[in-house]
Amino acid sequence: MPAFHLLPLQLKQKLECDRLVVFGDGKNDIDMFEIADEAYAVENAVSELKAVATGIIGSNENDGVAKYLQKISISKSTVL
Repeated sequence: MPAFHLLPLQLKQKLECDRLVVFGDGKNDIDMFEIADEAYAVENAVSELKAVATGIIGSNENDGVAKYLQKISISKSTVL
C-alpha cells in the first residue's frame, strides 16, 4: 500500500492509534516503512526493504505476520 493511503484510510475508519506498525516484502513498501513507527519486513523480503526495517519476521509463506501478531497478542479488532 502506498504510504499516502495510510492517513486517509485511518481517517475514514475513524481510527485513533498510538503507533503505526506496518509489514511488507517489496520495494514498493519502502515509503510506508519510512513513515511508520515500526516496520517489519518478512524474511523473504527484498534486501532494500530489510535495510530500512525495524525488524525481520518470518516469511509470508510461513504466516510470518500472523505469527508476529499472535506473539505480541494483537486482537483482530485492533488490526485494520
